[in-house]
Amino acid sequence: MPEVKVAEEFSLEYVQVSSGTDSVPTATVGLRRGGALFQEASCGQNIMAAVFGAIDKVMGVDVEVTKCSADFVQNEPVKALVIIDHIDESITGNGESADIIEAIAMAYLDAVNKMPHNT
Repeated sequence: MPEVKVAEEFSLEYVQVSSGTDSVPTATVGLRRGGALFQEASCGQNIMAAVFGAIDKVMGVDVEVTKCSADFVQNEPVKALVIIDHIDESITGNGESADIIEAIAMAYLDAVNKMPHNT
């Protein structure tokens, strides 16, 4: 049986955001793949759209988010779920962090890393 090589996934190194009632939501992300750090920034309709846009720029993808949710319980990490649509397929990603934006970014990245073109 031939050996199947799987591309190394991107991991979230950092996410930095800026938003407010009188400003444009902006996000900068750093994604690591292997030893290389890739950085991009994006603006969006809301802060998560900006985060997703920055991740999309690094990874060269354009997907639709069909669900994004985060569960928070005091003194527990935030657990996030993101579902994306890619070529008539729903892909689910999960993330967990003390920070809600980071948890959602991790869930989105988890979903995008599962897309067939990234394998």
